[in-house]
Amino acid sequence: MERSHFDVPDFRVRNKIFAAFPDGDRAVVVKTDPANADALVSWDGIAFWNEWRGRWLGVRLDRVSLPVLRDLLTDAWRLVAPKKLAAVLRESRPSTRRLTSA
Repeated sequence: MERSHFDVPDFRVRNKIFAAFPDGDRAVVVKTDPANADALVSWDGIAFWNEWRGRWLGVRLDRVSLPVLRDLLTDAWRLVAPKKLAAVLRESRPSTRRLTSA
């Protein structure tokens, strides 16, 4: 569901934010875990940045491929979705890991 907070468009599942667009169509900030944020920022510090203590990852949309963005959004959704709902997605469509820049 699309909503906003502090005039920033965001996407939510069960009213929990998993992605936000603070810079319009240039970047997205996604929910993540610190290990994933650290790995991606180390891999490409131009495309990715640590937005908030490793819990949120900034992503420049012009620097990542669509498959990478899809995986990041799916992972972010899974982090905030209720466990039963996330399990349904996991069973129907397993994540594919592609770490390639556009």
